[in-house]
Amino acid sequence: MTKITDIVKTQWHDVYPRIDPRRDGSVKYASKDKSLLITGASKGIGRSIALLHAHTHPKAIILLARNAEHLDSVASEISAINSNIKVITGTVDITDAQAVSTFFTNLRDNEKVGRLDVLFNNAGYLEPCMPFAQQDMANWKRTIESNILGVGYVTHQFLRHNFAVVGGSPDGTTPGKNKEALHNVSVITTTSIGSFDYLLPGFSGYQPSKTWANRFTEFLDAEYGSPSSFGTDGLRALCFHPGGIPTELAQNLPKFLLDNWRDNGHDSPDLSGGFTAWLLTPEADFLRGRYSSATWDVDELVAKKQEILDKDLLKCRVEME
Repeated sequence: MTKITDIVKTQWHDVYPRIDPRRDGSVKYASKDKSLLITGASKGIGRSIALLHAHTHPKAIILLARNAEHLDSVASEISAINSNIKVITGTVDITDAQAVSTFFTNLRDNEKVGRLDVLFNNAGYLEPCMPFAQQDMANWKRTIESNILGVGYVTHQFLRHNFAVVGGSPDGTTPGKNKEALHNVSVITTTSIGSFDYLLPGFSGYQPSKTWANRFTEFLDAEYGSPSSFGTDGLRALCFHPGGIPTELAQNLPKFLLDNWRDNGHDSPDLSGGFTAWLLTPEADFLRGRYSSATWDVDELVAKKQEILDKDLLKCRVEME
């Protein structure tokens, strides 16, 4: 059986011409006239997603982070790339359901933001690496709350916002309005290769939470995407592994991994910016409801399209032989 990590031969460690929106190509206008919302946007992967997508001609970029630090800097960097982009920043703890709800209310009532086209669920947390009985349960709980509840709260309000602003019920039950709310709308969630492989003892919170992210993506696809009554015009739900990146979150990884990145190089956060731009193109529609990796060469991945669809690959399964 082919390992999921070997589905393509070519692995990239930095953004490359095929997916670089700063060059002419299929991703250059991937977000044209779209409104993007990015959680965990103040640094690392979230910042790179924001800055690379600023080259794809979006209408608005909304930046969320738990702390205000660095958000204004990212906003300024976006404006320097394209001053026509409306930039909104928000200091929100995504694990606080009421704070998330209040933020979306402010988007509608005060910022007058209409339908949102793309949600990047990027914020997360990684507990210190240690066996479960040694864990400080406050840290372990923070992982679960950030990576599961936080993603759930933001996605829930994102969907309800879109259903409401097109004139329907927030719960998505208004006939004739549902498809307008989700047509060509995407939810892209940052997951991890640790969601299915490379089990690392000591991360009993983080790795299962990312497995949940993969499965949650499948549910979004089933309920609002192609298999649902929304059909192919419905929600585009995808999740992706950003690569091995020594972000602030990653500093809780085992020392041998951090040392390996230091001595042998690591993946660039810009790879996520380019790859997620490609995920917004129709060429990536076959990955709806599925896991993918920013390190995978997209041309080789597209060449595997029919096999992926026929065998229903890149989803959470228990295999038996």
